[in-house]
Amino acid sequence: MSESGQDVDTKNYKRRKFQNGDVERNIIKNLPDTMLLHILSFLPAKDVLKTSILSKRWRHLWMSVSNLDFEEWIADKRTLFLTSAERAMMWRDVPKIEKFSIACEVLDGACRINALISNALCFKVQDLSLVLDNGSETFMLPHHLFFCPTLTALKLQITDNFQLPSTTCFPNLNELKLSFCIFSDEQSILQFFGGCPKLQKLTLNECEWGDAKFVCISTPMLESVVICDVNWGGGCQVVISGAKVKSFSYSGELKTNYCLYSSSSIIDACIEVRSKSSIERERREREAAYRVHKLIMECCNVKSLVLSPDTIEILAYAEELDLPVFPRLTHLKLKRKCIDLSCRALHKLLQKLPHLECLDFGMGIFLSKKHKNFIWDPMPPCLLTKLKTIKIHTFSATDKELHAVRILFSISTVLEKMYISGGWLNQNEISKLPRKSTCEIIYT
Repeated sequence: MSESGQDVDTKNYKRRKFQNGDVERNIIKNLPDTMLLHILSFLPAKDVLKTSILSKRWRHLWMSVSNLDFEEWIADKRTLFLTSAERAMMWRDVPKIEKFSIACEVLDGACRINALISNALCFKVQDLSLVLDNGSETFMLPHHLFFCPTLTALKLQITDNFQLPSTTCFPNLNELKLSFCIFSDEQSILQFFGGCPKLQKLTLNECEWGDAKFVCISTPMLESVVICDVNWGGGCQVVISGAKVKSFSYSGELKTNYCLYSSSSIIDACIEVRSKSSIERERREREAAYRVHKLIMECCNVKSLVLSPDTIEILAYAEELDLPVFPRLTHLKLKRKCIDLSCRALHKLLQKLPHLECLDFGMGIFLSKKHKNFIWDPMPPCLLTKLKTIKIHTFSATDKELHAVRILFSISTVLEKMYISGGWLNQNEISKLPRKSTCEIIYT
């Protein structure tokens, strides 16, 4: 091709590129304000404010955004950050704010932060998220926050030494997430949750029960409970009561005694007990074993169960306790760490899952080659009649991992699919392993 021909092609390419750019700009330009506002609602507030310089149309559009997300953790920028947040709130051009979120260090800005929160409440905010670090100083939120009739979702993550009030009134609150908060006593806890009659989702992350010895969390609409426990304290019994609870998740060392009352409605559960290898472990693991057993007993009607290996291994400290049969359970996931296929606790558990269809090894599985002809005796019935899917994550194709897969193939007679994911799969070697069924191997 001649040089002149190349020049023409280059010019045509640039013209098409320019025209395509115009088309893209026109697409955005022709969008209605409602669509643009919807797009802006997904951006951090500081980026929303920047759009005001784009054109005359955008100059005031940001004032009508109903979702405001303010976040700044750099100390040198905090003053400017608070000023920008105050400006954004001052120029609101909407009667309501759907979502308001602020995340920053408090330092000497407590009054300004509380003023922003109060302003959001005046705009009848529905979803409020406060992630604040107040260091070692005492910090109080506006009193009227805890009597807000418009809130449907509330997240409080305040470190540290933040004590919750004893009295609340959230007539429309559906979702509550509390992190690092401190309750004072039994009566205040009862009153606090009593002020949330429509609460459906509750998350408690490293909250402290204060001086309470017995706590009852009971709301008529409660459906989901997530607890990430503190690693200190203990001595408190917490009863979670709700005939509509469908989902329960616990993570911690079980130093607090949790009890699920009227738990037959629970469909999926997650119990991740974290265990420490120390003198303390030997001293308290038997007590923890009894608490694990009680939680598992109360979750025996679930359809889906997630366990950490520590959760099932800790039961060895109380071998006299027999696991219940799970008559409805079809999905089991083991997470947190790679599990040994020869683990006795795993064998005992699988014996109690007659209808298990999917077994998920969330952090992988291995088996020492010293177990050359490994077999479970007696064989869990689900492996012979029900288990259709096995998932293995973080697979590296080591000899121990390949041996575990080889054994699973040899004992799973109705297996239909095995999903394997990881950095190094060695597909050729895996595909050559003998199988008891016409199992499809899917690499992800």
